[in-house]
Amino acid sequence: MTEEPVLTPIEPSIRDEEPPDDAILVIRAGPVTVEKILEHARREEGRFTFRGAPMASVSVDATIGDWTLEAILRDRLWSRTTYATTTVGALRRSGHDLLPTFGVPHYDLLLPAATLKAAGSLLATFGHGRAQPLPPEEVTMAKDAPVQIDIPCDIQQLDDTGYVWTFLDEARDPALVSAGAIVIAADEVDPVIARVVDLVPAGDRTIVHLEVLPGDPTEYAEALSRAHLLIA
Repeated sequence: MTEEPVLTPIEPSIRDEEPPDDAILVIRAGPVTVEKILEHARREEGRFTFRGAPMASVSVDATIGDWTLEAILRDRLWSRTTYATTTVGALRRSGHDLLPTFGVPHYDLLLPAATLKAAGSLLATFGHGRAQPLPPEEVTMAKDAPVQIDIPCDIQQLDDTGYVWTFLDEARDPALVSAGAIVIAADEVDPVIARVVDLVPAGDRTIVHLEVLPGDPTEYAEALSRAHLLIA
């Protein structure tokens, strides 16, 4: 008998705060594509429920309190080369709801379903081609060769641990992903180096918590090369 996935109600993790003003800016990190929105929404509905049903959502950050756009880009989205913005008002007018979940400034942006149609509708609210490049000094990743990701994740997708999370069965080789291991994570466009914090069984799946390490992966490679620690 196949074990059913264990889904966790999101309600205990919803912050007790007033809904954000319509003028508040909502930031979604790149790559801002239908495919990525759908991938991340399906991951969320594979773990959380809202009002008793699987929760299709994507993680976003909002400019509330001391979290300005500049602070969010600097402290939370520093590894992304692109991002897109919209307003709470625009999302509400398009029929999308926001839940203040986990730690500030994280929100879950709800989709009616984890489908290409729903993902495309949400992307239209942010706008195709409105992803903006981060400052040039933040973009140093070499892209000459195809990047192989050990385990994909959404660096905005946090839970109550404060760490980025994903599922072990999404890893290219799950045997490489163990507590304490160093892995290449996120996506092929903006990969990051991460440390595996822990693995948590959840029914027939396993949740992986990741600590995203600071700095461009190429900086680590350059340092290892200087120390003659790279194996050709």
